[in-house]
Amino acid sequence: MKNSRLILGLYQIIGSVVSLLAIGRINSAYGPVAAALLILFTILAVSAGVALWRGEKNRWRLTILNQLVQLVGFYTPVFAYNVIHGAGLTLGTRYFAAEKFAEANFQTSGQLVLGSSVFDVLWGNKLTGMPDYGLSVNFLALGILIYVAFFRPKAAPSQ
Repeated sequence: MKNSRLILGLYQIIGSVVSLLAIGRINSAYGPVAAALLILFTILAVSAGVALWRGEKNRWRLTILNQLVQLVGFYTPVFAYNVIHGAGLTLGTRYFAAEKFAEANFQTSGQLVLGSSVFDVLWGNKLTGMPDYGLSVNFLALGILIYVAFFRPKAAPSQ
């Protein structure tokens, strides 16, 4: 099943390129720290893809780490985190507070996402345009993690 390793490696490399296309938007919307984090996570994704492609010893560990980074996104009034390299299939819920609890707004959404990353930290200020609290799960990353954990090709004894 060498083909699955090559396909998954190529997916991680292409996903990284797609994410890097958003670097200008990330820098202008969320600042240079967010852009630096995106670059760091992109280096991880490229490293995982290249390791899979070459069949390196650490290929599965890097792939697992890369997918864990993308598995969960969350939002609070002062911090937002969501990383998706390439494609993601997310399902999440968000809570928008109001002065009266009865006027609060809960939203649940599912979406197919291409190359989206959000990082933001504000101390003492509320993030504008973000929900007060939210949580999302990337089911594409979860599927890759399940594949790698249970169905990946096993190494030969000499490897």
